[in-house]
Parts: sequence; structure tokens; C-alpha cells
Amino acid sequence: MKKTAFTLLAATLMTTSFAGTAGAAAKPIALPDLKNKQTVSQLKKGTYAVKGVKLNTTYAQAVKVLGTPLNEYETRSDEWAMVDASYGPVSFTAGEENRHADRSQMKLQSFFFDSTKKPVKLKDIQSYLGQYTFTDLYTNDTKNIKDDFLTRTYGHLTINFERPTGEWTVSGYSTDYESAENIDPTQLKDADIKDPTIADLKAMTKGDYQLFGVKPGMSKAEVLTKIGDSSSDDIIRVKGKVKAVSATYGQSMNLVLSYNVPAGNQLKSMRYDLQGDKELKLTDLEKQLGKATSVKNGSYINEDETGKFKVYTTTRTYGKHLTVNAEKSGKVFIVQSVSYQ
Repeated sequence: MKKTAFTLLAATLMTTSFAGTAGAAAKPIALPDLKNKQTVSQLKKGTYAVKGVKLNTTYAQAVKVLGTPLNEYETRSDEWAMVDASYGPVSFTAGEENRHADRSQMKLQSFFFDSTKKPVKLKDIQSYLGQYTFTDLYTNDTKNIKDDFLTRTYGHLTINFERPTGEWTVSGYSTDYESAENIDPTQLKDADIKDPTIADLKAMTKGDYQLFGVKPGMSKAEVLTKIGDSSSDDIIRVKGKVKAVSATYGQSMNLVLSYNVPAGNQLKSMRYDLQGDKELKLTDLEKQLGKATSVKNGSYINEDETGKFKVYTTTRTYGKHLTVNAEKSGKVFIVQSVSYQ
């Protein structure tokens, strides 16, 4: 479930402009201590509790403990319902994928903490945060570094930084809950297949990765036993000769298994076309995987309503088993797909 920009704006307004307007509302809640190793660990895992209230708790249970919110914003779309509840610098979002869901039964999806009045320096908490899994710098198209914003994600913890005095400080942060989808591995063709994690990619470089027991080298019969039929089986022939045999899985068609030719009875490689909400920069990936074993740069001509333009590409291998394909967007390369062979 995703917040719209309007919903985020409403949440911001509640924690700033209108805080304290409800006469019988609960008192503001204290912020988590980012200088406490155990607290940061809980935020990163999505297990942090606000006065004993954890994520995935119902709205009714949360309010029973925390009291009536200072301010609330509720919205319902065609497919979901959501409510933002503010307790001063601390707020939570609860929701369900059902327009007519009872607010009392909506599950807490995230906590947000506004630390603009109590900024914490990045350098003072860096050792507790560890390595981020995502980072993005917003310069606002100015040369003044005081206008910059930095967002970094550490597991379930996302932190926003500003540097009004030239030094990065925390302006706000959130921790979220992401329920694991119950995937039937024998019916993978219709499943919501997630992008591989950094840990998965590291396992690929070592040749240790498996998806529900499936790995390159297996027979097609073994693959079908473990993950079932594909969404689409494809064979490409050129002048009567088989050049490619593949099978595509997932509701987004984002997992492609390639088999040997011409027989098509042994799995050669597994390719993920990345679908995540956050783009993965090649530079961030290489901070985790290290220097590429080989690099092959290229380009192709694309065309849109503005005309033709050149797209720069790079294909990089990491060890014998992982190949990464990326395309240049602006000044950085964004990973488009990863292949495990």
C-alpha cells in the first residue's frame, strides 16, 4: 500500500501546523533515541514499539494505549483505505487494501518521527546505522549545499537528512512493516515476485543462490516440480533453428528462466527485471558487491514523442555467476536487470 503525495502532505501538516488543537487528545510522545544501539536495531528490523504498540497492531488497539490522536487524516480510494494519526512529533499510518475497511481494524503500517526540533547529527549515529541499502541526494538544482536533502534506507528504517548548517542532521525518520506474502512456490506464475535483495545478490556472486530450491543446472522437469508452469513459454527460431528457449514467471512477468538450446530441458540462467519502487544505482550496488570482474559498455537508439535519443548501457559481471545490466539516466547508471547463471 502506498501513500499518495496528498496523503504525505496531510501527515506533514498534522505534525506541524495543527498540532495541539484537539482539547482532549493525548500528550505528545517522546522520540526514539537514535544514539541507542538497541533502539536503532529495532527500527531497522521494523520491530520498534511506541509505548508497547508495535506495527501490524490494529488502530483500535493502538489508540487504546496511546490515547486519542492530536490530529487525524483519513482517506479512501477505489482499492484501499488509510488513516494518519498524529501525536505531536510521532505519528502512525494504518490501512487496509479495502475501501470500506473499518478504521478500528486497520493495521499499523508505519511510524513517522519528526525530529526537526531535536536534530541528531549523522556522524553521531553512523556506527549504529551500519551500511544503508538505498540512498538518494536531492540538490534542488542549486549549488548551495544548505539546500540539499539526503534520504537513506537501512532495512525497515528510512531517514531524511538536511544540512542547514553544512553538516548532515536528521530531520525525520520512519520505520515500516511489510507483511510477507504467502506465496505458493508451486504456483509462481501468478505470484508477486520481489526483486532480489542485496543478500540475494551476494549469494549469486558465490553461486549459492536458490529460489524455492530452483537453481541453474537443474532439469526443466525438476523446475516444474518446484515452481509449476510459467506464465509464458517462449521459443525463438531463426531459419528453422532454435536460438532461445525461455519461461516467464510472476504477475509482473519479471522473472525469466532461460534454458539450453535446442533441447530446452536444462536451466541455464535466471533473470530478474527489477520492479522495485526505488531505483537501484549501480554505484550503490558496487559498494556492496565490489569491483566488477568484467565490463562491457554500449548504447542503443531509443525514441519517444520528443524524437530519437541515445541510451548508454553497461553490462557487468561479478564473479562467474552474476551479470548486471544497467542504463544511464542523467549522470548515473540505474540497474535494469540481474542474471544468475
